[in-house]
Amino acid sequence: MMTHEQHTPIKIIFIDDDRDIEFIFNAFINKSKATHNLNHYFYHSTHQFIEEFSKSCRDEFVSIIFCDINMPDHNGLDILSFIKKASPRTKVYMITSSESAEIINKCRDHGADGYFCKPLELEYLLKVF
Repeated sequence: MMTHEQHTPIKIIFIDDDRDIEFIFNAFINKSKATHNLNHYFYHSTHQFIEEFSKSCRDEFVSIIFCDINMPDHNGLDILSFIKKASPRTKVYMITSSESAEIINKCRDHGADGYFCKPLELEYLLKVF
C-alpha cells in the first residue's frame, strides 16, 4: 500500500552554475527515486530561477532547494532570502566550496536549513529526506 507521501511528488530544485554538479544531483535524484516520488528541476541561472519561482510558488509548493552560494548573476545568500520570504516552509540547503565559519554563519542567519561543501558527497545529500 502506498502512503500519501508516495503519491504526492516532492519537488526539488537545484541552482548551480557548475554543470559538473548537475551530474551529482542526477545521481542523487536517481538514488532517491527508489524511495520517494520526486519531480526535479535544475537551473544554471538565478535569473531564470527567480522568474519561474515567482510565478509558480503561489500554486505549487517546492519541498527542497539546493542553491550554490557563488553564482555569477546573483549572490546565493540573496537568493536564499528571496526563497524564504516567498516560501518560508521550503527547505533550502546552501552549497559552496568554502568551509569558512563566516559563510556558514551567514547561511544560518539568512535562514538556510543546511549547508553542503563541494565536492558534494551523495551519501550526505540523501540525508535531507
